[in-house]
Amino acid sequence: NGTKMKKLILEDVNSSNDHKIFLFEMFQKRKENDRISSSIDLSFEEHCRFINEHPYRYWFLLKKTDRYIGSLNISNENSIGVQLLESHQSYFEVLINQVLETYEPLPAIPSVRPSNFIFNISPRNNQLETILQKMGANCIQKTFKLVKNENA
Repeated sequence: NGTKMKKLILEDVNSSNDHKIFLFEMFQKRKENDRISSSIDLSFEEHCRFINEHPYRYWFLLKKTDRYIGSLNISNENSIGVQLLESHQSYFEVLINQVLETYEPLPAIPSVRPSNFIFNISPRNNQLETILQKMGANCIQKTFKLVKNENA
């Protein structure tokens, strides 16, 4: 839209109640076509346990001036996960460019980790796929889940 968007503040996720509550609210707002593996049935206690384990290399709450507008994580496998409030989706590209300017992917480990940052997205998230392609990203993999003995 031609206007220059301000960089976002990346605040390290911690175990504070403010962070836990905001992240849980973000989790609950996640649309079906944004979900890959998370269960909508997650309890607040399970959510808090997950935050306390801090499973990511980097994990940030995203702030615009004085309010949180989303979260971003970078895993030890070089995958980037972003969740922005609906009203701030337009910040995705600015945010990713900000991350690319600031952070380096970890070195490749064959069959474990690629040498570049990657995004795992739902096959139903056409909007994000279009944005990533516009930014020069290439589809490198499709992942399928085979549920064995689900009804057993």
